[in-house]
Amino acid sequence: YQEVKSKDNISYVSNNTDEREGSLIVENGKIMVVKGDVLAPADQVKKYSVKSEKETANREDQIKRLIEIRKAYGKTIDAERADHPETEAYRKELKAKYDSFVKEYGSLEESWGRKYFKKIDDPSGPLLQALEYNGEAAGVFTKRTVRSVRKIENPSIRDAFVEARNNAVGVDLEAIAERSSKTV
Repeated sequence: YQEVKSKDNISYVSNNTDEREGSLIVENGKIMVVKGDVLAPADQVKKYSVKSEKETANREDQIKRLIEIRKAYGKTIDAERADHPETEAYRKELKAKYDSFVKEYGSLEESWGRKYFKKIDDPSGPLLQALEYNGEAAGVFTKRTVRSVRKIENPSIRDAFVEARNNAVGVDLEAIAERSSKTV
């Protein structure tokens, strides 16, 4: 047996993150792609480096900043859904990251980084794309776009069933009955 060394081999490392399959992440300063229980260097999965060190650094900066925008966007949406008191602070952080990116690289739609997210098939690529519509910033930067979870005081059986289905795949009749103040 002889180990084959090839420049086409991808050098994987253990995935100790909770990121989604296929997501671009920054781990120890390096841009990686989540591949199940391992992380692969993004440049080995889909090449982004070029001969020019300056252009490679520019591309890496775009990817890293888009990852930060994605995280800030997720935090903002989660805060809206939970009706969190810090929602507006998160929105402000998202807007600052977005504005900084656009000032440096132009619109997300036309940026090399967003196209790389699409090329690598990052699952959050469409979320980044949704932050602009026809070259204009989306509403999430200035207003709520997600309703918070509605609390129902005295749910009917139907409402209790819908709540149960929203919280789990299976149906627990006793829990539905208890929530709606009925017997089974």
